[in-house]
Amino acid sequence: MKLAPFTLHRPSRTGISHRRMKLTERPVVTVTALITLAPAAPLTAAAAVAQARLVVGSVASVPFAADTASVIGGGPGDFGARADACAEAAALACTPLPDGEASPDYLRHLVRVHARQALGEAFAAAAS
Repeated sequence: MKLAPFTLHRPSRTGISHRRMKLTERPVVTVTALITLAPAAPLTAAAAVAQARLVVGSVASVPFAADTASVIGGGPGDFGARADACAEAAALACTPLPDGEASPDYLRHLVRVHARQALGEAFAAAAS
């Protein structure tokens, strides 16, 4: 029996980024961002975010989907500021569990940093 080769298909104008940080064996923060650009806009400065998802895990007892309304409609000119606002909202919305590896404030800081990086990487991948 011959197996067909596996091909990963990424929908056009969609980018995804997954970031994870470990201090010991267990990850202390895991963030995944998905960005889809509007289909009608050309891949230029006019490309705007049509859909966004941001999932944060490893910080609390269960993963949660962060509010991404601030990045919808953003384009290359203002995406950075919108992503900063989204990352800040994700950090404030998370409820870190004290686990001895890091304080809740430090875990919120890690969520903020990794969410911002993941959103930027996903936007860049969607625009390429």
